[in-house]
Amino acid sequence: MPDTEVPNLTAAGALDGTELVHVVQSGNSRRTTTLDVASLASAATTVDVVSNVTSGTLLGRTASGSGDSEELDQAAVLTFLGVEAGATADQTASEIATAYNSQVAQVSGGEITAGTETALRTYAPADIVAFVAAHGGGGGGDTAVEDDDTQILAAATTLNFTGTGVTVTDAGSGQANITIPGPATPPTRIVSATAYTAALADANGIINGNNASEIAITIPPESSVAFDVGTNIILTQIGAGKCTFGGDTGVTVNVEANFNASTAAQFGSIVATKYGSDLWVVQGRLEASA
Repeated sequence: MPDTEVPNLTAAGALDGTELVHVVQSGNSRRTTTLDVASLASAATTVDVVSNVTSGTLLGRTASGSGDSEELDQAAVLTFLGVEAGATADQTASEIATAYNSQVAQVSGGEITAGTETALRTYAPADIVAFVAAHGGGGGGDTAVEDDDTQILAAATTLNFTGTGVTVTDAGSGQANITIPGPATPPTRIVSATAYTAALADANGIINGNNASEIAITIPPESSVAFDVGTNIILTQIGAGKCTFGGDTGVTVNVEANFNASTAAQFGSIVATKYGSDLWVVQGRLEASA
């Protein structure tokens, strides 16, 4: 059919692969068959031609090795990408808090008391207060407190201070009153007998000797009465008889040369000071040795 336009050509039937087609190769016209063209197209590509893809799926391949494309549903795509199901990139703070609280339990009273819980738990402010109360702040020890006029407590409480006579009371509004007593009055003892052995209660105190005859004050060994190093015992002569310090067996009482460990006159005072184990020194208005 010479000079027939393409639209007017007779429609071809099913191709069987033997039909000849015209191709241009390296500038030269060549002939080949439809079967050769189809084989060339198949060998030149690694992506198969797919139609009728199911809605809600993506094309890919999760099977091992090379092969045809597969339709991947949402679960398969998330697994392939390593993304958890339900994850979003635009969660609000409240959504994150809700997700966190659904996974983390609040600490229980038993866990607070035991103090051994290591799993992740949520602690309300009251839980933290209860934990500190149950475990004493975690180890004890002294804590220095400096007054800078800053209120460090949200509510009134009681602070515990160690020390003789120190008291702390709640003053309200998050404040506390701390009472620290002044120096205590030194212990005073009147000795009327001619002999007396110092006791621990006489440490840093005053012994008033009141007798017409000499009064001997004996300092006991450390094994008997454990006076601290630095302890002072003042001895005052009230009566006419002089007062003298002396050491018990194993105790050394030292005194300045040419003086005795005795009072020099009525109403005079001397003091014995412990400076080592069973070692004492006496000084003051001492009696001169003969």
